[in-house]
Amino acid sequence: MLKQKLFSHWPQLVGIFLLIALDASLTYFGQPESYWTDHSTNNELSWIFAPALNSSPLHFVLAVLAYMLVILSLVLLLPRLWSLAIAINFMLAHFAASTGWLIYQYEFGYNLNFWFPPLIGSMLIFICFDQCEKFIKERDSA
Repeated sequence: MLKQKLFSHWPQLVGIFLLIALDASLTYFGQPESYWTDHSTNNELSWIFAPALNSSPLHFVLAVLAYMLVILSLVLLLPRLWSLAIAINFMLAHFAASTGWLIYQYEFGYNLNFWFPPLIGSMLIFICFDQCEKFIKERDSA
């Protein structure tokens, strides 16, 4: 049953985890030089991850993994439409956070807007069509 659920939700999970991994990587490597000697100087606005970064880089990585596990549980346990809504919400949130890091911290500037949003938009469209097609098949077979 778990294998079947993982297989049927793979587009959502891949999309979410890619964006979380991107956001977490940008956060981790975007810390100021002072952070590596004094963790209280972290550069993170998220109330979930700032305390973990304040503690240590390892706690941040563990917090990200725990966060991913919670999201995985939500996507697998909720009904398909709720699962899709949750997945899209988390993808958009981490897309926005990644965009902020890329524009301001890594100085990609607004040229980023020419390729990053269409890439994420295409991923969301693929996921929505895939999941909606499955939902319609399930509904019609019932």
